[in-house]
Amino acid sequence: MNLKALSAAVAAASMVAFGCSQQTSTGSTDTADAGNDALGAATVEAADGRTIKESIFRYYALNVLRKPVEQLTPQEREAVIENLVSLDILAQAALDRGLQNERTIAVELELQRQQLLARSMINRFLEENQPSEAELRAEYDSLLPELQTIEHKARHILLETEEEAKAIIAQVDAGADFAELAKEHSIDPAAGNGGDLGWFTSSTMVEPFAQAVEAMEVGTHSTEPVQTQFGWHVILLEDRRTSDPPTLDAIRTEVANRINQRKLQAFIDSMR
Repeated sequence: MNLKALSAAVAAASMVAFGCSQQTSTGSTDTADAGNDALGAATVEAADGRTIKESIFRYYALNVLRKPVEQLTPQEREAVIENLVSLDILAQAALDRGLQNERTIAVELELQRQQLLARSMINRFLEENQPSEAELRAEYDSLLPELQTIEHKARHILLETEEEAKAIIAQVDAGADFAELAKEHSIDPAAGNGGDLGWFTSSTMVEPFAQAVEAMEVGTHSTEPVQTQFGWHVILLEDRRTSDPPTLDAIRTEVANRINQRKLQAFIDSMR
């Protein structure tokens, strides 16, 4: 194995160790066998006669090559075995040198151990405590107020000074056509459309503008100029509507995640 291939093998093993892989099954969930050896007794022999655990061989192939060992070509099988033998040789050399006792390496090993165990515990807990349909429905119902989006339809006239804005408000109060005033006086790009902003939510507008619109009644215009970083606004609120929320099926995963997070936190708290 050349240095480049060996470095790739080490990197791949690190990826597996840190749990970056999506496939982690080795085909068995036994906690121990073969005399309490959790890795199992079965081995795979390398060309030089060295042996590696079959469970490690299967796990590595599945997570690095994304193939079960039965689907490996002879060349892929040989490469996986060679990678694992090289890793074992290097790891044993590190142990012989006492590298595991160096503080930084010892800390990293311990953190990897804790991360793997913690992640495995999370996965096992969530598998055993999946939200029921009743829990999903209750969570969805509690989210309905947040899921229903209020949209506003408005026009505005943007001016450079407060005095200009007050003068426009006086003209609107006197019965002038808002759209025509926007075309004539607004410095906003929407002026050509009579200041029409279409439908929008408050979150898409700067805060002073959004707050002013939320406080207005449909069919009214702002009685005082509204200042933002863009200038001074005169606003006409033409309509308001509440959009339909997404169905439970459309956001089932997100709803389940919220429930899972609470259950997991409660589980952690119960063991503190």
